[in-house]
Amino acid sequence: MFGVTTSLLLAIATVLLANQLQAVHSSLVSVNSDEATDLQTVGNRIRQQYQGASSCGEVCASAVQDLATLQTNGSWADVDYNDQSRTVWKAMDHWNKVIAMVRAFNCPECTAGGYNSTNLLNGIFRACDFWIAQHFQDPNWWFNDIGMPMAAMQVYMLLAAGGPRGGVLTQQRIDAADLLWKGTQSVVETMTGENRIWTRTVLMQRGLLHANTSIVTAAFADLFSTVVLASSQGDDGIMPDGSFHQHGPLLQSGSYGGAFFLNVANLIYLAHDTQFGIQEERGLAYATFALDGEQWLLRTCVDVHVHACHRNRRALCAVSYTHLRAHETEADL
Repeated sequence: MFGVTTSLLLAIATVLLANQLQAVHSSLVSVNSDEATDLQTVGNRIRQQYQGASSCGEVCASAVQDLATLQTNGSWADVDYNDQSRTVWKAMDHWNKVIAMVRAFNCPECTAGGYNSTNLLNGIFRACDFWIAQHFQDPNWWFNDIGMPMAAMQVYMLLAAGGPRGGVLTQQRIDAADLLWKGTQSVVETMTGENRIWTRTVLMQRGLLHANTSIVTAAFADLFSTVVLASSQGDDGIMPDGSFHQHGPLLQSGSYGGAFFLNVANLIYLAHDTQFGIQEERGLAYATFALDGEQWLLRTCVDVHVHACHRNRRALCAVSYTHLRAHETEADL
Protein backbone atom coordinates (compact mmCIF):
# COMPACT_ATOMS: atom_id res chain seq x y z
CA MET A 1 0.00 0.00 0.00
CA PHE A 2 1.28 3.45 -0.87
CA GLY A 3 1.98 5.90 1.94
CA VAL A 4 -0.68 8.61 2.07
CA THR A 5 -2.08 10.21 5.23
CA THR A 6 -5.69 9.64 6.26
CA SER A 7 -6.28 13.39 6.49
CA LEU A 8 -5.30 13.74 2.84
CA LEU A 9 -7.66 10.96 1.84
CA LEU A 10 -10.57 12.51 3.70
CA ALA A 11 -9.74 15.87 2.15
CA ILE A 12 -9.86 14.31 -1.31
CA ALA A 13 -13.18 12.67 -0.52
CA THR A 14 -14.65 15.90 0.85
CA VAL A 15 -13.68 17.83 -2.25
CA LEU A 16 -15.15 15.17 -4.50
CA LEU A 17 -18.45 15.19 -2.64
CA ALA A 18 -18.78 18.95 -2.59
CA ASN A 19 -21.16 20.79 -4.91
CA GLN A 20 -18.21 22.31 -6.76
CA LEU A 21 -17.44 19.06 -8.61
CA GLN A 22 -17.27 20.88 -11.91
CA ALA A 23 -14.76 23.33 -10.46
CA VAL A 24 -12.39 20.54 -9.39
CA HIS A 25 -12.89 18.52 -12.56
CA SER A 26 -9.61 19.75 -14.01
CA SER A 27 -7.74 18.18 -11.08
CA LEU A 28 -9.33 14.79 -11.76
CA VAL A 29 -9.29 14.46 -15.55
CA SER A 30 -6.38 16.18 -17.21
CA VAL A 31 -6.31 17.75 -20.64
CA ASN A 32 -2.61 16.97 -20.91
CA SER A 33 -2.05 14.80 -23.97
CA ASP A 34 1.71 14.34 -23.61
CA GLU A 35 1.89 10.58 -23.10
CA ALA A 36 5.56 10.47 -22.13
CA THR A 37 5.10 13.25 -19.58
CA ASP A 38 2.07 11.56 -18.04
CA LEU A 39 3.88 8.25 -17.70
CA GLN A 40 6.83 10.00 -16.09
CA THR A 41 4.56 11.94 -13.72
CA VAL A 42 2.80 8.84 -12.43
CA GLY A 43 6.07 6.91 -12.22
CA ASN A 44 7.80 9.67 -10.26
CA ARG A 45 4.93 9.88 -7.76
CA ILE A 46 5.08 6.13 -7.17
CA ARG A 47 8.87 6.13 -6.81
CA GLN A 48 8.75 8.98 -4.32
CA GLN A 49 6.37 6.96 -2.15
CA TYR A 50 8.41 3.78 -2.44
CA GLN A 51 11.69 5.51 -1.62
CA GLY A 52 10.30 7.56 1.26
CA ALA A 53 11.30 11.05 2.29
CA SER A 54 13.07 10.33 5.57
CA SER A 55 16.76 9.75 6.12
CA CYS A 56 17.66 6.12 5.51
CA GLY A 57 19.77 5.68 8.66
CA GLU A 58 19.53 2.10 9.89
CA VAL A 59 17.91 0.99 6.62
CA CYS A 60 21.10 1.72 4.70
CA ALA A 61 23.29 0.07 7.32
CA SER A 62 21.18 -3.08 7.31
CA ALA A 63 21.12 -3.08 3.51
CA VAL A 64 24.90 -3.04 3.32
CA GLN A 65 24.97 -5.84 5.90
CA ASP A 66 22.49 -7.81 3.79
CA LEU A 67 24.84 -7.42 0.85
CA ALA A 68 27.65 -8.87 2.96
CA THR A 69 25.57 -11.96 3.78
CA LEU A 70 24.15 -12.40 0.27
CA GLN A 71 25.33 -15.71 -1.13
CA THR A 72 26.84 -16.11 -4.56
CA ASN A 73 23.64 -17.54 -6.00
CA GLY A 74 21.59 -14.52 -4.85
CA SER A 75 19.97 -16.08 -1.77
CA TRP A 76 20.31 -15.56 1.98
CA ALA A 77 20.99 -18.37 4.41
CA ASP A 78 18.64 -16.87 7.02
CA VAL A 79 15.61 -16.78 4.68
CA ASP A 80 13.34 -19.83 4.79
CA TYR A 81 12.60 -20.34 1.10
CA ASN A 82 10.88 -23.66 1.85
CA ASP A 83 8.29 -22.11 4.16
CA GLN A 84 4.73 -22.99 3.19
CA SER A 85 2.83 -20.89 5.71
CA ARG A 86 -0.46 -19.50 4.41
CA THR A 87 -0.51 -16.54 6.81
CA VAL A 88 3.03 -15.12 7.05
CA TRP A 89 5.17 -16.42 4.20
CA LYS A 90 8.73 -16.32 5.49
CA ALA A 91 10.21 -16.38 2.00
CA MET A 92 8.99 -12.79 1.61
CA ASP A 93 11.93 -11.79 3.81
CA HIS A 94 13.97 -12.10 0.62
CA TRP A 95 12.13 -9.17 -0.98
CA ASN A 96 12.22 -7.14 2.23
CA LYS A 97 16.01 -7.31 2.07
CA VAL A 98 16.12 -6.38 -1.62
CA ILE A 99 13.80 -3.41 -1.06
CA ALA A 100 16.11 -2.12 1.68
CA MET A 101 19.09 -2.57 -0.62
CA VAL A 102 17.57 -0.63 -3.49
CA ARG A 103 16.53 2.20 -1.15
CA ALA A 104 20.11 2.42 0.10
CA PHE A 105 21.36 2.41 -3.49
CA ASN A 106 19.13 5.41 -4.21
CA CYS A 107 19.81 7.29 -0.96
CA PRO A 108 22.37 10.12 -1.22
CA GLU A 109 22.40 10.32 2.61
CA CYS A 110 23.62 6.75 2.95
CA THR A 111 26.81 6.85 4.99
CA ALA A 112 27.25 3.08 4.95
CA GLY A 113 28.56 3.01 1.39
CA GLY A 114 25.38 1.90 -0.36
CA TYR A 115 24.59 4.99 -2.43
CA ASN A 116 25.27 4.40 -6.12
CA SER A 117 27.36 1.37 -5.19
CA THR A 118 28.13 -0.96 -8.08
CA ASN A 119 28.55 -3.85 -5.65
CA LEU A 120 25.15 -3.16 -4.09
CA LEU A 121 23.48 -2.92 -7.50
CA ASN A 122 25.04 -6.21 -8.58
CA GLY A 123 23.77 -7.79 -5.36
CA ILE A 124 20.26 -6.50 -6.06
CA PHE A 125 20.34 -8.03 -9.51
CA ARG A 126 21.66 -11.36 -8.18
CA ALA A 127 18.85 -11.52 -5.65
CA CYS A 128 16.21 -10.72 -8.27
CA ASP A 129 17.63 -13.26 -10.70
CA PHE A 130 17.67 -15.95 -8.00
CA TRP A 131 13.97 -15.55 -7.24
CA ILE A 132 13.01 -15.47 -10.91
CA ALA A 133 15.01 -18.64 -11.58
CA GLN A 134 13.52 -20.51 -8.59
CA HIS A 135 9.96 -19.18 -9.00
CA PHE A 136 9.01 -19.79 -5.37
CA GLN A 137 5.32 -20.38 -4.64
CA ASP A 138 3.20 -20.44 -1.50
CA PRO A 139 -0.01 -22.45 -0.94
CA ASN A 140 -1.80 -19.14 -0.41
CA TRP A 141 -2.47 -17.71 -3.86
CA TRP A 142 -2.52 -14.17 -2.41
CA PHE A 143 1.24 -14.18 -1.84
CA ASN A 144 1.96 -15.51 -5.32
CA ASP A 145 -0.31 -13.18 -7.26
CA ILE A 146 -0.50 -10.07 -5.05
CA GLY A 147 1.87 -9.93 -2.08
CA MET A 148 5.11 -10.95 -3.77
CA PRO A 149 4.45 -9.01 -7.01
CA MET A 150 3.72 -5.83 -5.02
CA ALA A 151 6.99 -6.20 -3.09
CA ALA A 152 9.08 -7.01 -6.16
CA MET A 153 7.52 -4.12 -8.09
CA GLN A 154 8.96 -1.68 -5.55
CA VAL A 155 12.45 -2.83 -6.50
CA TYR A 156 11.93 -2.55 -10.24
CA MET A 157 10.13 0.79 -10.10
CA LEU A 158 12.92 2.30 -7.99
CA LEU A 159 15.52 1.15 -10.53
CA ALA A 160 13.52 2.14 -13.62
CA ALA A 161 14.26 5.06 -15.90
CA GLY A 162 13.26 8.29 -14.20
CA GLY A 163 14.07 6.98 -10.73
CA PRO A 164 16.67 8.45 -8.34
CA ARG A 165 19.36 6.31 -9.98
CA GLY A 166 17.27 5.58 -13.06
CA GLY A 167 18.41 3.89 -16.21
CA VAL A 168 20.14 0.90 -14.63
CA LEU A 169 17.44 -1.53 -15.81
CA THR A 170 17.99 -2.96 -19.26
CA GLN A 171 15.03 -3.98 -21.40
CA GLN A 172 16.20 -7.56 -21.00
CA ARG A 173 15.83 -7.32 -17.23
CA ILE A 174 12.42 -5.68 -17.52
CA ASP A 175 11.25 -8.46 -19.84
CA ALA A 176 12.65 -11.15 -17.53
CA ALA A 177 10.79 -9.62 -14.59
CA ASP A 178 7.47 -10.23 -16.36
CA LEU A 179 7.61 -13.74 -14.87
CA LEU A 180 7.11 -12.13 -11.44
CA TRP A 181 3.72 -10.72 -12.44
CA LYS A 182 2.65 -13.62 -14.67
CA GLY A 183 0.32 -15.00 -11.98
CA THR A 184 -1.13 -11.54 -11.43
CA GLN A 185 -1.99 -11.26 -15.11
CA SER A 186 -3.64 -14.67 -15.10
CA VAL A 187 -6.03 -13.90 -12.23
CA VAL A 188 -6.79 -10.20 -12.58
CA GLU A 189 -9.89 -10.62 -14.72
CA THR A 190 -11.48 -12.85 -12.08
CA MET A 191 -10.76 -10.43 -9.23
CA THR A 192 -13.30 -8.11 -7.63
CA GLY A 193 -13.20 -5.31 -5.06
CA GLU A 194 -9.85 -4.72 -3.34
CA ASN A 195 -8.28 -7.83 -4.87
CA ARG A 196 -8.79 -6.24 -8.27
CA ILE A 197 -7.25 -2.99 -7.03
CA TRP A 198 -4.14 -4.82 -5.83
CA THR A 199 -3.66 -6.91 -8.96
CA ARG A 200 -4.43 -4.17 -11.47
CA THR A 201 -2.14 -1.72 -9.65
CA VAL A 202 0.74 -4.15 -10.13
CA LEU A 203 -0.06 -4.41 -13.83
CA MET A 204 -0.40 -0.62 -14.15
CA GLN A 205 3.18 -0.36 -12.92
CA ARG A 206 4.22 -3.06 -15.36
CA GLY A 207 2.96 -0.70 -18.06
CA LEU A 208 5.14 2.05 -16.61
CA LEU A 209 8.20 -0.22 -16.67
CA HIS A 210 7.58 -0.94 -20.35
CA ALA A 211 6.70 2.72 -21.07
CA ASN A 212 3.44 1.43 -22.58
CA THR A 213 0.71 4.07 -22.44
CA SER A 214 -1.97 1.63 -23.62
CA ILE A 215 -1.34 -0.72 -20.69
CA VAL A 216 -1.34 2.14 -18.17
CA THR A 217 -4.49 3.69 -19.65
CA ALA A 218 -6.38 0.40 -19.59
CA ALA A 219 -5.18 -0.33 -16.05
CA PHE A 220 -6.34 3.00 -14.62
CA ALA A 221 -9.68 2.69 -16.41
CA ASP A 222 -10.15 -0.76 -14.91
CA LEU A 223 -9.02 0.39 -11.47
CA PHE A 224 -11.50 3.24 -11.38
CA SER A 225 -14.26 1.01 -12.77
CA THR A 226 -14.34 -0.67 -9.35
CA VAL A 227 -15.35 2.62 -7.74
CA VAL A 228 -19.09 2.28 -8.17
CA LEU A 229 -22.05 1.70 -5.88
CA ALA A 230 -23.21 -1.92 -6.17
CA SER A 231 -26.76 -2.52 -7.35
CA SER A 232 -27.53 -4.86 -4.47
CA GLN A 233 -26.17 -5.75 -1.03
CA GLY A 234 -25.01 -9.18 -2.25
CA ASP A 235 -22.34 -7.93 -4.64
CA ASP A 236 -18.64 -7.25 -3.94
CA GLY A 237 -17.49 -3.67 -3.50
CA ILE A 238 -19.19 -0.51 -2.26
CA MET A 239 -22.72 -1.18 -1.06
CA PRO A 240 -25.62 1.30 -1.44
CA ASP A 241 -25.44 2.02 2.30
CA GLY A 242 -21.71 2.88 2.17
CA SER A 243 -20.46 -0.40 3.62
CA PHE A 244 -18.00 -2.66 1.80
CA HIS A 245 -18.38 -6.33 0.90
CA GLN A 246 -15.74 -8.80 -0.30
CA HIS A 247 -16.19 -12.47 -1.16
CA GLY A 248 -19.94 -12.02 -1.46
CA PRO A 249 -22.30 -10.62 1.21
CA LEU A 250 -19.59 -10.47 3.87
CA LEU A 251 -19.02 -7.19 5.72
CA GLN A 252 -15.37 -6.22 5.19
CA SER A 253 -15.42 -2.44 5.66
CA GLY A 254 -12.51 -2.56 8.11
CA SER A 255 -10.26 -4.99 6.23
CA TYR A 256 -10.66 -5.15 2.44
CA GLY A 257 -12.77 -1.99 2.61
CA GLY A 258 -10.13 -0.13 4.59
CA ALA A 259 -7.47 -1.06 2.04
CA PHE A 260 -9.83 -0.08 -0.79
CA PHE A 261 -10.44 3.29 0.86
CA LEU A 262 -6.70 4.03 1.15
CA ASN A 263 -5.58 2.63 -2.18
CA VAL A 264 -8.25 4.26 -4.33
CA ALA A 265 -7.55 7.65 -2.76
CA ASN A 266 -3.88 7.18 -3.59
CA LEU A 267 -4.70 6.15 -7.15
CA ILE A 268 -6.68 9.38 -7.49
CA TYR A 269 -3.57 11.23 -6.36
CA LEU A 270 -1.24 9.31 -8.68
CA ALA A 271 -3.41 9.99 -11.73
CA HIS A 272 -4.40 13.60 -11.11
CA ASP A 273 -3.40 16.16 -13.76
CA THR A 274 -2.75 13.35 -16.25
CA GLN A 275 -4.84 11.69 -18.93
CA PHE A 276 -5.44 8.78 -16.52
CA GLY A 277 -7.49 10.77 -13.98
CA ILE A 278 -10.66 9.48 -12.37
CA GLN A 279 -14.02 10.38 -13.87
CA GLU A 280 -16.39 12.58 -11.87
CA GLU A 281 -19.03 9.93 -11.34
CA ARG A 282 -16.42 7.52 -10.00
CA GLY A 283 -15.07 10.23 -7.73
CA LEU A 284 -18.54 10.88 -6.37
CA ALA A 285 -19.00 7.16 -5.66
CA TYR A 286 -15.70 7.12 -3.78
CA ALA A 287 -16.64 10.16 -1.74
CA THR A 288 -19.96 8.55 -0.83
CA PHE A 289 -18.08 5.47 0.34
CA ALA A 290 -15.62 7.57 2.35
CA LEU A 291 -18.09 9.90 4.02
CA ASP A 292 -21.17 7.69 4.32
CA GLY A 293 -19.23 4.52 5.05
CA GLU A 294 -15.60 4.51 6.18
CA GLN A 295 -15.85 7.77 8.11
CA TRP A 296 -18.03 6.07 10.72
CA LEU A 297 -15.34 3.49 11.43
CA LEU A 298 -12.54 5.91 12.22
CA ARG A 299 -13.14 6.67 15.88
CA THR A 300 -10.11 5.41 17.86
CA CYS A 301 -10.22 1.85 16.50
CA VAL A 302 -12.04 -0.16 13.86
CA ASP A 303 -14.58 -2.53 15.38
CA VAL A 304 -13.77 -6.21 14.99
CA HIS A 305 -17.19 -6.89 13.46
CA VAL A 306 -16.23 -5.12 10.24
CA HIS A 307 -13.01 -7.16 9.95
CA ALA A 308 -14.37 -10.47 8.70
CA CYS A 309 -10.87 -11.65 7.72
CA HIS A 310 -9.19 -10.49 10.95
CA ARG A 311 -10.09 -11.33 14.52
CA ASN A 312 -7.38 -9.83 16.74
CA ARG A 313 -9.24 -6.90 18.25
CA ARG A 314 -6.31 -5.66 20.36
CA ALA A 315 -4.07 -5.52 17.29
CA LEU A 316 -6.79 -3.86 15.23
CA CYS A 317 -7.28 -1.14 17.81
CA ALA A 318 -3.54 -0.54 18.04
CA VAL A 319 -3.12 -0.21 14.27
CA SER A 320 -6.20 1.94 13.81
CA TYR A 321 -5.39 4.12 16.79
CA THR A 322 -1.89 4.79 15.52
CA HIS A 323 -2.61 5.35 11.85
CA LEU A 324 -6.18 6.55 11.63
CA ARG A 325 -6.98 8.65 14.70
CA ALA A 326 -3.65 9.33 16.35
CA HIS A 327 -4.93 12.56 17.87
CA GLU A 328 -7.47 10.75 20.07
CA THR A 329 -6.66 8.92 23.30
CA GLU A 330 -7.35 5.39 24.41
CA ALA A 331 -9.70 6.88 26.99
CA ASP A 332 -12.13 7.48 24.14
CA LEU A 333 -12.66 3.73 23.71
